[in-house]
Amino acid sequence: RSLEWTLEQCGLSSLGLPQLATRVNSVFSSKNNPISITAAQLSSARTVGDIVHTLREIIDQADASGI
Repeated sequence: RSLEWTLEQCGLSSLGLPQLATRVNSVFSSKNNPISITAAQLSSARTVGDIVHTLREIIDQADASGI
């Protein structure tokens, strides 16, 4: 399953995390619903599934706080 791929297998080692964070922000953030995701927040992820879990938590927190 692709969610079990490691970030290295996907070419997203730690060097790719800043670019991933920038891209995710541009996709999920809007003027009315700003979301700020940093490479540091993604740095503990080891797999694609970990990234998905982290993003869901951040987006859910933003939704809950009305951001």
